[in-house]
Amino acid sequence: MLRRTLDYGDKADALTVRTAMKELGINRYGLDAQDRALLQVLREANGDAVGLEVLAARVGEDPRTVETLYEPYLLRAGVLGRGSRGRFLMKFDPDMLKEE
Repeated sequence: MLRRTLDYGDKADALTVRTAMKELGINRYGLDAQDRALLQVLREANGDAVGLEVLAARVGEDPRTVETLYEPYLLRAGVLGRGSRGRFLMKFDPDMLKEE
């Protein structure tokens, strides 16, 4: 992220970071459009777990891509949980879905 931010300016000050995040479609929660799409699918499940294959199909991604590219950040952020029945929301704020 830092390298991408430096594409927008000579130094990574607050303004440069905000500009880069806006241009890259990353909101204040650090979520990009695909992260938000995954969370929207889980939100629509109303607390039920969603299987990896279903989740991936709903957002148009390969299951391995969801598992290796998107899930690690969402798990570390405490937003996503993973159980034997699938993926589910841990903590959620509707503002997370806003692009800003």
